[in-house]
Amino acid sequence: SVVAPLETPEKTEVNKLYTCEQARNLLIAKSDLNQLHIWNLSDVSTNTPIATLSGHGEASCESNFALDTSKEVNPRVLSGDRDGAILMWDIGSVKQDPQGGKDIPAQSEFHGHSATVEDVCFKPSSANEFCSVGDDQKLLFWDERKGKKPILTVPKWCEVDLHCVDWNAADEHLLVTGDADGGTFVFDQRKVAGPKGEARPLHGLKQHHDAVFRVGWLPESR
Repeated sequence: SVVAPLETPEKTEVNKLYTCEQARNLLIAKSDLNQLHIWNLSDVSTNTPIATLSGHGEASCESNFALDTSKEVNPRVLSGDRDGAILMWDIGSVKQDPQGGKDIPAQSEFHGHSATVEDVCFKPSSANEFCSVGDDQKLLFWDERKGKKPILTVPKWCEVDLHCVDWNAADEHLLVTGDADGGTFVFDQRKVAGPKGEARPLHGLKQHHDAVFRVGWLPESR
């Protein structure tokens, strides 16, 4: 049964939902609006969001699914958009005091993609390091402590959009991507390029006949 209906302020299409790892009562929603919204599931007497995450440009989040939350004690949220930007918010204040009315501006904005950012993923042990993939066929690595530009770019290995990426929590050197051509590729962050600068995935699998929109490691492999 439905416990409570939750609606975005303008009842727009919801593209992705995440709960906060450090506070399971917090639900983060990404919709076609240029803001993200947070609800407190411990109190569903009202369907009003308790916080708004602002910073994306107008219409930049339409049909966009790039969203992740960190696993660290102090929770952070990542969101990519159609303009090629990635925004980061610290929502520690919402975790400590889940009352309504907060408008939280992005604390950092990252630029390195030249097309839509399709997915973002925090390194499991860090709230500063993350990776991203996009329609520019790029897999990029970032570290907020080292600036707002990527610290590592994987050499281009395909000619189609990259849709998704997941970081292995059991072996943090390993990542897997999925693309528009049905391909999935596993990379070791320590050796993404070969001796001539070419991309060097550990494994490449082409079992799908259509686009791959979500990849993930089995729980026992994480």
